Amino acid sequence: MNIFNNLLSKQESICIIGLGYVGLPLATLFSEKINVIGYDLDKDKIEKYKSQYKKMFFTDKLNQIKNCSCYIIAVPTPIDENNRPDLNCVIKATENISKILKANDLVIYESTVYPGVTENICVPIIERNSKLRYNKDIFIGYSPERINPNDKIHNLKNTTKIVAGCNKTITKEMKKIYGMIIENVYEADNIKTAEAAKLIENTQRDVNIALMNEFENLCEKLDINIYHVIKAARTKWNFYECYPGLVGGHCISVDPYYYIALAEKLNVGSNIVQTARHINENMVNKIVKIIIDELQKNEGNKILIMGITYKANIDDIRNSKVLDIIDKLQQMGIETFVYDNLANRKALKNKKLHFVDFDNINNVNLILFSVMHDEFKEIPIQKIEKKFKNNPIIIEIGETLKDKCDYNKIKYISI
Repeated sequence: MNIFNNLLSKQESICIIGLGYVGLPLATLFSEKINVIGYDLDKDKIEKYKSQYKKMFFTDKLNQIKNCSCYIIAVPTPIDENNRPDLNCVIKATENISKILKANDLVIYESTVYPGVTENICVPIIERNSKLRYNKDIFIGYSPERINPNDKIHNLKNTTKIVAGCNKTITKEMKKIYGMIIENVYEADNIKTAEAAKLIENTQRDVNIALMNEFENLCEKLDINIYHVIKAARTKWNFYECYPGLVGGHCISVDPYYYIALAEKLNVGSNIVQTARHINENMVNKIVKIIIDELQKNEGNKILIMGITYKANIDDIRNSKVLDIIDKLQQMGIETFVYDNLANRKALKNKKLHFVDFDNINNVNLILFSVMHDEFKEIPIQKIEKKFKNNPIIIEIGETLKDKCDYNKIKYISI
């Protein structure tokens, strides 16, 4: 197996399949060391990247990637409308690539899946279409993506990469390949272990956030501040610091459903995970109720939503629960306006959202700071206060504005 050496000497190329939030950063980093071909079915994306990234070759044509020796599949694995795993993209990518695979090629999956998908679903497709034998003629690996968008501390380079191949030799080869661009690479025992590791990472986070969301309900009844409770608790060295809030995005709000689906298939309990999902999903209803109650008290019907991405300082709106809040408010006849200069509006083309410029919106009855972009922190509280028709009400998911609101005697509700 000489794939690493051939890549390093640029005799062969690596192909990244799927140029989204995972694939593009990976391709960009690899292009600093080796020959990279970026493949995606989105023709507009390909044309855009051709002008932006000069060190890579981009294409949407299969015959232009057939001479690569290593393929990394980084396509989305979302859930469907019934919260069931949707493997269509990873299956389609596997079907496409299997048409051009050669003996001794290496295919690595980065898409999040439940344990068994790579070997029990993807491998049979490859064997059937390519006529190559698994672990003899064609080699497979799994290395879960761990990208955390806009994380200034934990980036692709310094976040430990888990790798697992269909045999120990392939695992070692994967370690060398990823080791070109990533500081620490961890060798998992096997592919299923690597798949399970990714699943438990995000499921654990979902469960912990659910605990904080439930604990916040208790704190409200006791008239104490959940953030002050956490601040005190984190003085203990082994306390896991986590905060209440909405759970959205392409990982934490999705991956637990992959766990639940597999648990059902294997007749194993998933009570904690299902309960956590229920608690976190119900946060939307809780926030909507608080908003409606405050609007009724103030005899108002006009609200400004500050931030609709699933987390701060990114453009990603995938599975953003803020959009669910807006949907429910609109169904209730609430006049809802949105301010978010970061949100990817192209991805929102099917949503009926009323975007406004912050300077041009006035006479609102309530402002919801659902996502605290850095831009919002710089807005003077006096300027925010002038946006209200009367009796200013600010609701924030978090408590960044608490001191400013308290000082200016603005009604403030932290969630």
